[in-house]
Amino acid sequence: MGVGESAAPGSSARVVASVSAARGGSGCRDRLGAAYEAAGHPLRASRLYEVGIRVTPRLAGSFALSAASALFDAHRLDEAAAHAHEAEAAEPAGAHLLLGEIALARNDRATAVSEQKIAASFRSSRGHAMFLAARIAAAQHDFARALELLKTTEQVCRQSGESLPRGFHYAPGDALAHIGRTAAAERGCEAE
Repeated sequence: MGVGESAAPGSSARVVASVSAARGGSGCRDRLGAAYEAAGHPLRASRLYEVGIRVTPRLAGSFALSAASALFDAHRLDEAAAHAHEAEAAEPAGAHLLLGEIALARNDRATAVSEQKIAASFRSSRGHAMFLAARIAAAQHDFARALELLKTTEQVCRQSGESLPRGFHYAPGDALAHIGRTAAAERGCEAE
């Protein structure tokens, strides 16, 4: 097993079930990649998406973004950034969100802010872009601003129909704990 991969209970069964249910082509590759990611195998997923880039040129941008996301989850930031850049033309909103996440993981806040602003210009990613802005504010130790942006994130996602970003429910508790509001942070964790 590689770095960033872990065996999850029942993961083999989920992957086999996904492969059995899938029928060839790029849809199969998408479902199998998602199954690998859900089972905790982002590197296997990224390799599968990279094959998709080569064999399905019309979907290369989508596969590149999926590969970038899987590689980000595996903490392979340079490779993730390369694939995110490859996805920019076809999937600009997602690519810029991911490039912002990568920059934040590298503690490059200026680039993270720049990428967040670009991502926020796309209606389809405004809620997720607000969440990135909140995480940037938290990285800058501006926890009051982070909490404001988290409220905005929730409102924007509710209004637009966007799903809440992965890790959303953890962020308010973290910000509250940092500003000394531990009781509120604990209540938030219990409500999750």
